[in-house]
Amino acid sequence: MRCRNCKIKHDPYSSLDNWCKAIDCQTAKAMYLLDKKKKQDEKQRKSDNRNKRTIHSHLFIKENKADLQRTVNHIARLIDKGIRCICCERTESKPCWDGGHRKSRGSTPSLRYNLHNIFKQTRYCNSKSEGNKMAYKEGLTKMYGNTYFEKVIALEHTYATLNLLHSEIPPALKEARKILRELKKLDLEYSPKQRIKLREKYNKRIGIYK
Repeated sequence: MRCRNCKIKHDPYSSLDNWCKAIDCQTAKAMYLLDKKKKQDEKQRKSDNRNKRTIHSHLFIKENKADLQRTVNHIARLIDKGIRCICCERTESKPCWDGGHRKSRGSTPSLRYNLHNIFKQTRYCNSKSEGNKMAYKEGLTKMYGNTYFEKVIALEHTYATLNLLHSEIPPALKEARKILRELKKLDLEYSPKQRIKLREKYNKRIGIYK
């Protein structure tokens, strides 16, 4: 077997021992095992934290809502992979892309997680808020047509309120994270029709807008 560090052949202590007896290689082994232990501990910590937030969801409403919002926004950005900003012609965004809400979370909280209300947007356009409503409307109409735009407009009447229990947020977040992993793995670009269908499909899977 060849040493994992120096690549010289050696007689291992066991079939799992990839390091030879040299001091430098044993040091590298110790550092590797320490780093591995840290990663395992961090993974366990995150798992324990997620379980705690699920079991005691009434104590973590703010944190769970924020996590769900970030995840849903990320889903929207991945659905819109490869296209321009919904409000302008930019195809690059610095420092990053946002999931921009047509109806803001402040004005219409009932639509904060609805993927038909969230589209990829530059940080610059998203920061303009009220001043960019017309550009958002023009972008939606140009990309998806008037029929879809009318559907988006109707959302605020269809979902005038959002009666989301604190206990419903963790399962919605779990499903949203699963969707996010799927989209990252696929790493695809979609046509306008596909993007509409994906928003409809994932809204139903997350289970908030039925």
